Amino acid sequence: MRNISLLLICFIGFTACKNYTGIPDSFDYGRMDGNVYSNTYFDFTFSMPDGWQVMENSVMDSLRRKTQEDLAEKDPELAKTVKAADVRTANLLTIICSKDPNYFLYSANLNFVAENVKIAINVKDGKDYLESAKKNLGNLEYSLDFKGDIYKMDINGVEFYVMNLINHYNGLDIKQSYYASIINGFAFTFVASWITDEQRTFIDEAISKMKFIKEA
Repeated sequence: MRNISLLLICFIGFTACKNYTGIPDSFDYGRMDGNVYSNTYFDFTFSMPDGWQVMENSVMDSLRRKTQEDLAEKDPELAKTVKAADVRTANLLTIICSKDPNYFLYSANLNFVAENVKIAINVKDGKDYLESAKKNLGNLEYSLDFKGDIYKMDINGVEFYVMNLINHYNGLDIKQSYYASIINGFAFTFVASWITDEQRTFIDEAISKMKFIKEA
């Protein structure tokens, strides 16, 4: 099984400070409870469909999440000391689909990442973020074909922007969709990667399980 996913690398130019009010001070890397991932900072829950499995994005972020969970059990107030202002980029969740026949060639996958854009004056929405990412990805040594324009879509009442590309890697044509929305001063993004049309249906099913908690 090969899981090659080009993660979002934005390197946004920080030129001034924006004023964000009414957002949480404490950051949440999220946690898994059975097959459900939840994140209080982004008011986000995701029920992982059958046939998907979780992979850790990095040892460091795994340890951070585990520490938060342990602290939350012992002292909920102490667990809130992870300040959002101190977090630059967070790998939140990576899941791969193992239920299709192409699993050992390439597994469809979803990567969830958050990047702090509170002081990026040039980023007002997900489109700005993806346009900046597109410029920087184009400067890297990857063989990428960008497909069409960045467009807007609604996911459970939240405005996302989407950028499509094909990543030509090691003989594979990996199709990717980058989704981005600005939530609480962070670019909340996820990258869908697949090869076959069947794998894309698995991804669409997974996206349909994403929920954002709406304020009453």
